[in-house]
Amino acid sequence: MAAVVNDVLEDSVYDAQRTTLLDVIEERNRSLSKKSMLHRLVYLAKFRSPKTGRDELGPYYEKQLRAAHASNGLQGEHITGLLLIYQNHVVHIMEGSSEMLMQMIRGLDGQTSNMTGLFIETKVLIVSHDIPSRLYETWQYRVLTMTLARLEEYKTHETIETTVIESLTTLLKLGSHIAKQPKVHRKAVLDSLQEKVPELLLQQDVIVYLLQSKELCTPSQYLEAYDSPLNVVLDADLTWPIATRLYPYN
Repeated sequence: MAAVVNDVLEDSVYDAQRTTLLDVIEERNRSLSKKSMLHRLVYLAKFRSPKTGRDELGPYYEKQLRAAHASNGLQGEHITGLLLIYQNHVVHIMEGSSEMLMQMIRGLDGQTSNMTGLFIETKVLIVSHDIPSRLYETWQYRVLTMTLARLEEYKTHETIETTVIESLTTLLKLGSHIAKQPKVHRKAVLDSLQEKVPELLLQQDVIVYLLQSKELCTPSQYLEAYDSPLNVVLDADLTWPIATRLYPYN
């Protein structure tokens, strides 16, 4: 009996000292001085009207982000990123807490579904969870003057997955390029993106192609999947007698 008790005590001590995945994540977050886990959202959108004031869009988003941060109090990670405003489209990279990014996606859904909203088409390119660090220390926007006399259709033999990966790689390279610049020069770097690094900006024909893709989620579709319960009923759960499982699950 004493031997059994000793074994149980040894197992308890061993379990107490075991490092879990949560311990690793929390320790990494502490080492990075992060208040919570960071996430990244990238989405594309098309203006509902060509008369949309592109110059007013940046200040509008600044106001929205301040309101979103205020509504979440001082907890969580504030949003940083870059908003690129094209002639008819926008590309928006946002980094912050999951709560704040979801709040922005819900706002996007309203902007797209409302006939008076800013956008007529919106697609979520990616939501990356628990990113190791920020690419952007602040939130910035730039109005681009890229114009095409005639927007030709983007043609490719690659899959939509490949095009998405290539687009995200381009945007991550853009963020890395900006992050490497001295802080005193970053404003000038952002102002000269078209002249100095046009290869790091998504082309408008690619944006149109991605917006027309059926494989990418709209904000509404993303929210539907996000808000759906995880306790999915399997076909096997509807049969009788219930199958015996070696490892039962809830």
